[in-house]
Amino acid sequence: MQKQNKNHSRMFLSGISSSLNKQRDPRLQISGMVRGFTLIELLVVVLIIGILAAVALPQYQKAVSKARAMQAIMSLSKIRQAQEVYFLINNTYTSHLDELDIKIENDKYYKYSCPDGVRCYATPKKTTDPIPVFQFYALQETANADATALGKRWCHALVDSNTDIRNQQKEICKTFGPADTGMNGFYIVP
Repeated sequence: MQKQNKNHSRMFLSGISSSLNKQRDPRLQISGMVRGFTLIELLVVVLIIGILAAVALPQYQKAVSKARAMQAIMSLSKIRQAQEVYFLINNTYTSHLDELDIKIENDKYYKYSCPDGVRCYATPKKTTDPIPVFQFYALQETANADATALGKRWCHALVDSNTDIRNQQKEICKTFGPADTGMNGFYIVP
């Protein structure tokens, strides 16, 4: 009795599967097999992915460069604050960052310096990086300080970069603030 039930079940199931196969579009069958995507369909998908990547990649690179620049701005702000504390104690600025009461973490993209103590810079380590230079000026007037520049913070492109890199750097600077009318190619960082 069980053998008969099994045979009936097999016949029933094979009947369902054969009727399902008959309902399929015959154009989709190649020698009994259902075929996959056509070459044209695959090419269209690859083309769409390529277009999306072409649009998204530059925006992604710009966002990464701006994030690196923001890190430099934060580090320079810390340096400037430490310079002001140093000035209050010693009545002068220092050109040696190790004399300041801060620790600047090893930055992979920027190097920091205060050559005369009054101006501090964040300069890209590689001239091929599309990240701009930042320059922060001291707040206190000293003998070697330009009184019109006191407290200013600027963003500008590297002079020795190629034109493409320089244009990318300028684009990043424009996102931080307006152009400084008194300084050609410099943008104010708020």
